[in-house]
Amino acid sequence: MPDNVARRRYRFAAAALGAATVALSGCFADPPKRAFEDIAALPSREEFVEIELGDFVVPIPIILQPTDNAFRPDNLMQVEFGLFIVVEPRDEKLVKRLKDRNEGRIHDSVIRVCRNTARDDLLEAQKSTLKAHLLDAVQPYLGGEAVRRVGLNRVILDEL
Repeated sequence: MPDNVARRRYRFAAAALGAATVALSGCFADPPKRAFEDIAALPSREEFVEIELGDFVVPIPIILQPTDNAFRPDNLMQVEFGLFIVVEPRDEKLVKRLKDRNEGRIHDSVIRVCRNTARDDLLEAQKSTLKAHLLDAVQPYLGGEAVRRVGLNRVILDEL
């Protein structure tokens, strides 16, 4: 009988020592990273830099209807806007250098995107589809992922 009591005490002491070791080892380990810490590490809106790409006036050409080859006058419009991009401060010099080098290509790409964007997308209130297409068009000329966002200001749509 005394052997059973001794065994139980030994088992209890070993279990308590193991639990204490596990509990204390967790106190000194690095805490797990949380998703909110990653979000907090992102730069705030004020830390980004805006770079102007210029003002654009893009006439949208007449669209011929495939059935009768006649144009519809409600398809004629002109889009005017100022275009800018948003980059992190560390990428500003690189993007400005690439902007100066590829200015003609950027200009041509912006015109091509505007002319190929559907009329309904041009008439969207937030212009999110147009901005997404413009971002895809200018990123290759301006350092790829360095360009975070494209913005439009002074947007005017005129029916011709």
